[in-house]
Amino acid sequence: MGHLKNILEGRPMEISSDVLNMLPDPASKGTVVKAMASRSLMLIDEAEAKVRNMELTKKSSETALRNADKIIKDRDHFRDQVTWLQGSLSELKNELKILTEDMDKLRVDLASSKVGVTEFLKKYDHTNHA
Repeated sequence: MGHLKNILEGRPMEISSDVLNMLPDPASKGTVVKAMASRSLMLIDEAEAKVRNMELTKKSSETALRNADKIIKDRDHFRDQVTWLQGSLSELKNELKILTEDMDKLRVDLASSKVGVTEFLKKYDHTNHA
């Protein structure tokens, strides 16, 4: 009984003695063995191509994963910045409110001062004419 090592499975592939006995001469038996070896080599080539494709896919996946991690870190960083800016905006709004209130008080004081100056000038003019 003849054997051909099947590299992909790591065990011998048996050629049935019935099949070998059906062949008329040793040359035909050699042809069958060559054909089986060729098929095995073709399967090995296909397997190696699949392994290369899987390695490329793995590298692409790893790159995509690194990019996704960077995007997540950037997103978290920008979220922190937005939170900080929102806090700063809130503080600025409070300061603007205080400044607006102070400005309104100053307008009232200025109007009151104008009235006081006008009254003083009237009294002064009246005292000078008298």
